[in-house]
Amino acid sequence: MEAKYLCASCSIRILSINLPLPAGRGFEMTTTYLTLNEIRTIGFEALLRELGPAGTIRFIQQYETGRGDYTRDYRKWLPKKSVREIGKQIVKERRKSK
Repeated sequence: MEAKYLCASCSIRILSINLPLPAGRGFEMTTTYLTLNEIRTIGFEALLRELGPAGTIRFIQQYETGRGDYTRDYRKWLPKKSVREIGKQIVKERRKSK
């Protein structure tokens, strides 16, 4: 059994075990125990390494969670119409665009 370090800056270890298989071939099993903070650190390191600072920022900006209660708010924005009324409006708009 050998503990390998995953990244130098966060001291995360991976445990590697070589298990014997038939015909003398080996197979490596890796067990990793990471906290959420360690996963986040490794992820940021990978993003910075592969995308650079500007690319990392652009990537992270794609996943902003937003604010508010969409379910409650959309009911204010959208008119209360039945499915039939919405269908009639679609047909009407399609005829206008021809």
